[in-house]
Amino acid sequence: MGAVLGVASCGGPVIPYRAGRIDATQAGPATVPEPQQDLQTHIASFERQGFNQTEMIALVACGHTIGGVR
Repeated sequence: MGAVLGVASCGGPVIPYRAGRIDATQAGPATVPEPQQDLQTHIASFERQGFNQTEMIALVACGHTIGGVR
């Protein structure tokens, strides 16, 4: 993604790029937090999986920035 944006910002050609998982054809497991749940529910879900709050934020932010939902 960095190379694609770098080339474009320097006036280079547009390089086709599609972010997100191409292998995700259906909804994830029931353990994935839902948007309507409150923050404490999200924190508890990530803690059960061994993540702290900093790691949770990094995963969610990167997933929503780089990933995609199809």
